[in-house]
Amino acid sequence: MANVSVKFVPAEASGQVSRPTAVTDVAGQATTIWTLGDVFGTQTVVASINGGASAVLTATALRPEAFVDSIAVVSGDEQTARVATALREAIVLRVLDTQGLPVDGASILFDLPEGHGRVSPDSVTSDSTGEAATIWTLGDTAGIQTLTAAVVGGEVRAVITARAKSGLGVCDRTPQVREAIMAALGHSDCADVTEDRLESLQELDFGDSPTITSLYEDDFAGLHNLRFIRLAEHEIRELPDGVFRGLSRLRLLTLRENRIHQLAAGAFSELINLEVLDLRNNELTELPDGVFSMLPSLDRLELSFNQLGELPDSPFNGLRSLRYLDLYHNQLRELPERVFSGLRELRTLRLEYNRLGKLPVDPFADLINLERLDLRNNELGDLPVAVFSGLTKLESLGLSYNQLSELPPDPFSGLTNLKWLDLDENHLSALPVGLSELTELNRLDLRGNRISVVSADAFSNLANLQYLGLDKNDLAVLPIGVFAGLSSLDRLELHANELTELPAGIFAGLTNLKHLAIGRNRLTKVPPHAFFGLTSLRYLSLNTNQLSGLPVEAFSGLSNLESLILSGNQLDSLPAGVFSRVSDLTALGLGSNRLTELFAEVFSELPNLEEVSVRNNELTTLPADLFRNNTKLEAVFLDANQLDELPEGIFSGLPEMRWLWLQDNPGSPFSFGIELERTDTTDLAAPGPATLVATVSQGAPFEMQVQLSANGATLSSAILTILTGETRSSSVTVTANPGSAATVTLGNAPNAPETICSRVHGSDGVRLLRCYQGLVAISGKAITLFR
Repeated sequence: MANVSVKFVPAEASGQVSRPTAVTDVAGQATTIWTLGDVFGTQTVVASINGGASAVLTATALRPEAFVDSIAVVSGDEQTARVATALREAIVLRVLDTQGLPVDGASILFDLPEGHGRVSPDSVTSDSTGEAATIWTLGDTAGIQTLTAAVVGGEVRAVITARAKSGLGVCDRTPQVREAIMAALGHSDCADVTEDRLESLQELDFGDSPTITSLYEDDFAGLHNLRFIRLAEHEIRELPDGVFRGLSRLRLLTLRENRIHQLAAGAFSELINLEVLDLRNNELTELPDGVFSMLPSLDRLELSFNQLGELPDSPFNGLRSLRYLDLYHNQLRELPERVFSGLRELRTLRLEYNRLGKLPVDPFADLINLERLDLRNNELGDLPVAVFSGLTKLESLGLSYNQLSELPPDPFSGLTNLKWLDLDENHLSALPVGLSELTELNRLDLRGNRISVVSADAFSNLANLQYLGLDKNDLAVLPIGVFAGLSSLDRLELHANELTELPAGIFAGLTNLKHLAIGRNRLTKVPPHAFFGLTSLRYLSLNTNQLSGLPVEAFSGLSNLESLILSGNQLDSLPAGVFSRVSDLTALGLGSNRLTELFAEVFSELPNLEEVSVRNNELTTLPADLFRNNTKLEAVFLDANQLDELPEGIFSGLPEMRWLWLQDNPGSPFSFGIELERTDTTDLAAPGPATLVATVSQGAPFEMQVQLSANGATLSSAILTILTGETRSSSVTVTANPGSAATVTLGNAPNAPETICSRVHGSDGVRLLRCYQGLVAISGKAITLFR
């Protein structure tokens, strides 16, 4: 019958059909697909016509084991290991049916004779590929041990064998470990290494070994007296559980700069005397809870430059001796409330360069001996009230480069030992409350905030303060007395604010100040004696202000000044004697001004001047004796002015010259002409012998050597040397040939000896290399003698 609807209904636990209702075709047939349920045995489906006939269909669901024809050993057979240790490779099996296809869901049991160890797990189920695996730990019996795998309820089985060794040789270890052990012990054959020799080894360093990608569990077995293992800069991805088992005397373990992405919970078990564990620069994303709990002697734990996104509740539990914990440069977004509990001996905690957006209410409660806490470069928007309370021994607190716009009331209360406080590059609009209570403070960095007002007593009682950073804020006024009492201050940064004036006496009492920066403000004038009393000052910057003039007494009293920066102002002249009392000046910058002339006296009392910059001005002339007293001058910047020529003797008497910039002037490149001059008489035709020298009217900016040649005469020397800073060379004697005149000719003028236009910083400060720009040496004409 065609076009008849047939309904298919599986019984309970009898699976499902693809088409619950099907219509018969012209042959009277209706079709569906039946997928059996997960109950072994008979299953049924009832097929029926609405209101009419029905039929019961049956099928039998067999267990997967019924289809198994064979078990193949994929890997793990015929391994060798020490007795009572796990084999390095897992035992992997594959179950197949009569057609050689994998059987999914077959149960396999394992059987071992007495003394042949154990497997974990002791029963397995095959997956969709027909495979199943287990780990075999050998028994205590040396020799061949066996493991039998059998399908549940069937006769199909496979036998796996392994060789158990009783000794502690090195031949079967990771090749790099084997070679390192033999090298350390002076052996060339691994079979010669005895247990006694292994126990004598105290240090293993893999610094020069070929790249190690993995370790065996028993690589360090038998090295009971090992003190140091250095396994840095390899490609190790994971540590086998218990790889360091038995190394109870190990003190240092370095694993930095590998690719370790996870740690087994027992990775460091039994290292009871370990003092330093270095895991920097790996790929750790998490820490198992308690992974360090068996390290009671650990003093230093390095975890920086990993990828830790979170920490478990108590990852450092048991580290009762820990003094240094470094979590620098990870991806931590938050901290568990008691993450540092129990670390009562901790001195340093580094958490900078993470992504912390907030802190728990009291995360540092147990850190009663903490001396350094670094939270820089995070995303902290606020701080819990009294979050630092109890840290009475804290000496350094870093909070810079966060997003703090305000602080809780009296945030540093009780930190009576604090010496270093960094709050720079935040969004603070006011100074923290209670700064005057931090009487031991020697560094306070508040730069890069939005502070617009400071009170006169803001820094009172900070007699130990050496560095105060207030640059890059919005300060428009400095109240009288704001720096009073800062008798130890060494460096004061005020640049990039909105200051329009310097009140008289504002820096009074800062007798130890060496560095003062007030650039990039809006100062229009400097009052007379503005810096009087700063007898220790070495560096003073007033660049990029709006100064149009300077009083003669502007820098009076700065007897030790070395660097004075006045670039980027609106100066059109300098009064004679403005620097006359700056007797020890060693660096002067006047770039980007509008100077039209320099007085000869301007540097006359600067005998220690080493660097002078008058670049980017409008100078048209220079006095000939501008640098007459500056015998220590090393660098002169005169570029980007309006100079057409250089006066005679301008660089005379400067033997230390090594850096001269003259480019971007109308007269550049400036010619340093080398001329010949007769010195024994002014009459070139007078009979000889004659004495000649080479001259450079401006003074030689570098040592110059020129070749001489003579026609019709002989020379006492063919080379003349003009030393740096000299206008005349050494002399040469010219003796005429009988009956003839003589012509003496200069060879090609020398180039600058070096052109390395950079500065290097040495242990004692900046050192200039040689650099000469905007000048060229030219040889003069030949001269004729004895006509």
